[in-house]
Amino acid sequence: MNIYSNRPATYLNINKNSSGKPFTFNTNLKPLEKINMSIVKFRMNHLINNITEENNQLNFSTFSITIPPKFYTAFELRDYLNNVLSPHSIVCVFEDYRFKFVSINIFTILSTSTCKRVLGLGDYNQTATLYPAYTLICPKKADLNQHYVRILAPELSSDWLSSTRNRDKTLIEIPINCLYGEVIYYDTELSFLLHKTNLRALTIILQDDYGNVIEDDYDLTLKFEYVFLPQDPEIVVEDEKKDDDDVDLSKFEHYDGNVKVKSIGGFAI
Repeated sequence: MNIYSNRPATYLNINKNSSGKPFTFNTNLKPLEKINMSIVKFRMNHLINNITEENNQLNFSTFSITIPPKFYTAFELRDYLNNVLSPHSIVCVFEDYRFKFVSINIFTILSTSTCKRVLGLGDYNQTATLYPAYTLICPKKADLNQHYVRILAPELSSDWLSSTRNRDKTLIEIPINCLYGEVIYYDTELSFLLHKTNLRALTIILQDDYGNVIEDDYDLTLKFEYVFLPQDPEIVVEDEKKDDDDVDLSKFEHYDGNVKVKSIGGFAI
């Protein structure tokens, strides 16, 4: 059974300016003691562009468009596309949450376009069909949202298994639960048991859905608690093989002196 130490918990507030700076408190551990780190609270203004350099290419078979990165509403994006498509006699329409393109000439949008998710395009070349003008209706609803803020900490070695089965070093994904210009707020406590014994600083990196680094300021509150882990003879050999920087991503919840252990889905060690 894991027992919380009688040492008081330490709370650490990290923002853009303090990220990566040495801790002002001591994290030295006693024998059999580990650090239980909890993400307590995260707050940031939602000023994240939905068009970035990673998703701003619209490629036709005869020409390409590069959409300037910024935040667009559906109607602002429609108006911009109509402006740049006018010389090519193509009109962009947005209705029923879908974009469609209309022209007097046949045209094809290529699968190499990087704005497919935003416009609702498929993962294949799409050619306009004649009825009565040449029309291409995007098969999916438009998605102009950024869905998550990803938090990475290079000092901690985690292995996040995403829904697409791709692995990266994301520590946690914070859902964007507000409109553009409002405040992203997250206060569902999530804990990680750290194997690292020489933690002296944490560098926080924020990324959007497309892997772009978010440079906006933020407030992140972490809690450090100390737990005693009695040695289990069956896992001592396995522990010796682990790197000192590995993170044991198991969730601990503390209720009146009792510790409940819960697994966290989506993580692989």
